[in-house]
Amino acid sequence: MKKDNSIENAISKVATTVTAIESLRSRLFVKQLPPLYQKHVAKTVFCPPAIWAVVTSDKEYLQKIEKVVLDLADPEPERHIKFFDLDGNELLPAPRDIIALVTMNSARKDDVPEPEKEKE
Repeated sequence: MKKDNSIENAISKVATTVTAIESLRSRLFVKQLPPLYQKHVAKTVFCPPAIWAVVTSDKEYLQKIEKVVLDLADPEPERHIKFFDLDGNELLPAPRDIIALVTMNSARKDDVPEPEKEKE
C-alpha cells in the first residue's frame, strides 16, 4: 500500500499546532489567570463535566455567576455562552469584557482546588 505523505504532513502540522495551543493554554492557566483571581476579577465555575474560568472587570456580576451554559442553538453568536445566578435566572446583560474559558474535567467539585484567597 502506498504511503500518503500529504496526509501524514497534514496530521503532523495539526499535532504541532495542538502542542502550541496546549502550551499557551497551560501558560494562561498557570501564569496569567492567578493574578486575576487575586484581584477578584476571575472566578471558577464548576458545571460538570466542565470547569469554567470566567473573567470580567464587573466584580458584582462575577460574584452572581453560579452556572455557565453553552447554548449553540441561540442564533446570536455572542450569546452562545450564558451565565446564570443561584436561582437559575440568566444574568443579562453580560458585561462586554467578559471572557469564559472552558476545560473538561471528570473530577468532582470537592476535588477541584480553590484559587488562593487574597490575604487581607
